[in-house]
Amino acid sequence: MTTVQDAMQSTRTKYRDIAEGLLRKTRVGDAGWKIADEIPHAGGFISDSSREMTDLSHYEFRLDLPTAIIELKRLSPRTEPDIVRMRVTQRDETWIDIWNVQEGDEDWRLFDELYQAARLRVAGWDDFLNDLARTINRDGPIGLNRLKP
Repeated sequence: MTTVQDAMQSTRTKYRDIAEGLLRKTRVGDAGWKIADEIPHAGGFISDSSREMTDLSHYEFRLDLPTAIIELKRLSPRTEPDIVRMRVTQRDETWIDIWNVQEGDEDWRLFDELYQAARLRVAGWDDFLNDLARTINRDGPIGLNRLKP
C-alpha cells in the first residue's frame, strides 16, 4: 500500500523526468516554446502590449504537444524565494496539474534551467549568437561606425 509521501515522491520523479526531457529538447532546438499570452485563444488573439519584448525574464512560456499543453512561468515575490511554475493541461486546456518549484528546493536548478532555456529559445538567442559569430568571422571590415578615410 502506498502512502501519501510515496505518491508525492512518484509525482516529483515524474515531473523531474518531464523537466529533464524538455530541457534536453529545448537546448537542441527541438521544443517550440512560445510566449503564452501571444497564443490565439477561443476569444481571439491575446497579447499584452504593455510589456517590453526586450525583457522576457518573467513571461509565461507555452509548449503545445499533441496531447497536452505545458506552461512555464517564473514568479518573483518581493519577500519570498522565486518560483518556477509548470502547469500541465489537456489540449482543450482542461487543468491537469500545477507543479511549483521554489528557489532552494532540490529541483530548483533543473526547473530554473528549463525556464531560462525556454526564455532564450523564444528570444532567438542561439540564432542571434550564430549570426553574430558569422559577422565577426567574415572577411573584411565590420561595424557600422568604422572610421572613414
